[in-house]
Amino acid sequence: MSHYQGSDRLFERYKWWQGLESAGVPGVLLSTTSGHRIGRGLFQQTVLTLAAPDTSMTAMADVTLRPVDQGLFSDVVALQVTGEQADWVASNQKSLAQAATDPALTSYAVFDGIERGMVEPASGPVGFALLEVVAGVGFIQRVMIDERYQRRGYGRALVYELVRRLRLHPDVEMIAVSHRDGNEAMARLLASVGFIPWATPWTDPDPEEVFLRLPVA
Repeated sequence: MSHYQGSDRLFERYKWWQGLESAGVPGVLLSTTSGHRIGRGLFQQTVLTLAAPDTSMTAMADVTLRPVDQGLFSDVVALQVTGEQADWVASNQKSLAQAATDPALTSYAVFDGIERGMVEPASGPVGFALLEVVAGVGFIQRVMIDERYQRRGYGRALVYELVRRLRLHPDVEMIAVSHRDGNEAMARLLASVGFIPWATPWTDPDPEEVFLRLPVA
C-alpha cells in the first residue's frame, strides 16, 4: 500500500483543524476509540480466509472507496454516529490528523457503490475507514457509517472491501481488527465475516479493547 495520498496537503489542513472544537463530530462507530497501534511481533500466517456473507442478516450494500484528500475532508469530518454510539468512537477529525502524519495509515471516504467510476460523485460519503499496515499485520483501525445510512448493509460491505484490499497488500500476512467491549453490533458483524479472538503478542493497556483476527486457512 502506498503512503497516504495527499498527506502533505492534509497536514497543512490539519494546522487549521486544530482550532476547531473537538466536540463537533463524533466519528468512528465500529473500531477502536484509542487509535491503538498494533504491536511489533512477527507473524507467520500467509493464507487468509473470509467467511461468506451471512444473508440472514441485513442485505449487504455495495460500496466504493476514495482516499481522503482535501476536497473530501469537510464531508468526512461532517459524518456522525448516533449519540448512543459516541462512547465507542474516536472522531474522524482525529483519525484524519493521524493519517496525515503517519505513512502506515491510509484513510478512505466510503461511498455507495453507485458512485464507482464517477470522477465527481453525485452524492456525499456514507462512511469513513482507516487502515494500518505494520509488522506484517493489516489492521482495520476505523470503520464508521454515518447515522443516516446505518442498518442498510453498508458496514458489512465496507468490512468485506477492506479485507479484500488488505489481502492484496504484499506486506500483509495477517488481518486484524479491534472494537470496544460492549459494542455488540460490531462483535456480531465481525463474527459473521469470520473474525476470531486474537491473543495479541503484546499486553494492551486498555482492558476494554477486544482484538480479533481472520483465521489461517
